[in-house]
Amino acid sequence: MPYPCNKCGAVGMIRSICYGNKLSFRGLCFGLTGFRAISGCAMNRRVVFPNRIWIRESGRAAIPTARHRVASATASAIMCAALLTACARVDAPPVSAPSALPVLQQRHLDDPGLDRFLSANLRANTSPAASGSWSLDALVLAGLYFSPDLDVARAQLAQARGARITAGQRPNPTLGVSAGYDTTTAGLSPWILGAALDLLLEGGGKRRGRSAQSEHLSEAARFKLAGSAWLVHSKVRQAFLALYTGRKDQEALTALLARQEESVQLLDATFQAGGASSYEVTQVRMALDQTRQSLAQSRTAQADALAQLARTIGVPPTALDTLSFDFSTFDALPPAVPITSVQGKALVNRPDILAALADYDAARAGLRIALAGRNPDIRLSPGYQFDQGDSKWSLGLGIVLPIFNRNEGPIAEAAARCDEAAARVDALQTAAIAELDAATRAYGIALDRVAQATALLQDLNRQMVIARARFAEGESSKLELAQRQQELSSAIVSKNVAVAAAQYALGRLEDAMQMPFADTSLIERSPRQGQHP
Repeated sequence: MPYPCNKCGAVGMIRSICYGNKLSFRGLCFGLTGFRAISGCAMNRRVVFPNRIWIRESGRAAIPTARHRVASATASAIMCAALLTACARVDAPPVSAPSALPVLQQRHLDDPGLDRFLSANLRANTSPAASGSWSLDALVLAGLYFSPDLDVARAQLAQARGARITAGQRPNPTLGVSAGYDTTTAGLSPWILGAALDLLLEGGGKRRGRSAQSEHLSEAARFKLAGSAWLVHSKVRQAFLALYTGRKDQEALTALLARQEESVQLLDATFQAGGASSYEVTQVRMALDQTRQSLAQSRTAQADALAQLARTIGVPPTALDTLSFDFSTFDALPPAVPITSVQGKALVNRPDILAALADYDAARAGLRIALAGRNPDIRLSPGYQFDQGDSKWSLGLGIVLPIFNRNEGPIAEAAARCDEAAARVDALQTAAIAELDAATRAYGIALDRVAQATALLQDLNRQMVIARARFAEGESSKLELAQRQQELSSAIVSKNVAVAAAQYALGRLEDAMQMPFADTSLIERSPRQGQHP
């Protein structure tokens, strides 16, 4: 239990340290008048004086001996170190699957914190609360808000920034104490008490090199966080596009199915009248079955896309069941761009390349640390010893002698890591250029397919106008009109497929460029700071 100081009222934390039957500490007091020690004797009398210990024996005061001074200083240093090490307390909350599951299941896109986040980062009248529907930009921001993958990258960035503090710290001194008792001494104090410090003096700029290395690693972690944020954007867009494609396919296939069913009925009637062969009826029925299978696949694709979208955002799939979506971002396709106009931007802005460059700078800093290792560290060991009545001071000096090696091994390893980091940068740049070239070409080809499908659809629309006019004038049968309508519906399905392929190619081109977010505050600090997972 703590003991109060009877002079200033402060509370000490030391219960009892006894030396023989003469001296005991009842507490340590750090008052405004300086350091005080509370001492007691066999008569249980306590007297407090600043900066010294007095002993009261049999009602008389005595000047403290050297042994008591050494004991007091040693005990005080130990207790100060113990108090300092107990000042900081950092703890992490427990995490368990049973406790986290209900929180994860309760996540939804009506979260008030998400609504504030969207209102602060979306243009006016474009937030879901104002428009009533969720656009691609809103879903990407929801992914930045909830995504567990982004939380992992943020934690890695925090760890890298914590390493910067570690790299800049100076090594703490080490305090060593010793006590001995000479049983053969007569007439002198038999006690041999000592205290010594061990101070490490680093040379060659090692601490400065570690700080520089940690700065570069922190930058690399920041760029990797930006890459993770872009990956969230890419996955959200891909899942949202799959949902859009599935719905467009379902709409077009439903119309095509209706036309085919009408054609089958008319062709059956014609076959019964002897105007069509069984082969023609079989072909139409096979096309009808294939359309039904495609329609079922489109529904399955929508369910898969919705589940993938929920997984990327970080909410349960049920949170998206009742939402209304705005797919207008997929209505237009930008024109093709020349490869030379995007290569420079990609090599300058891609987060993975910037992270690799930061890793290379960190490897160079590691090489400088290894080179600094050729400069030996110095250890100073000042000490004091009370040796049977004599006070002895000492100063020790320790230094590593570079006799057997000059740190060649760590230097070679660091140089190899520099070569590896440089090769990784070159490999990433080469892969980025090849990826950009392939994505640019694929997007250009996809745009050509869209143009061809659009031209074919326009031609069939013109033919449909003619077919309706001929049917109205009695020049063609209802079966021929139904077949023309079926061809038109098939062309709509083909155009939807071509547009979806172009949108996927555009997403591939965007992924090859990986344009980072302009406002890094959106991703560096979790918008759910202080909330539950």
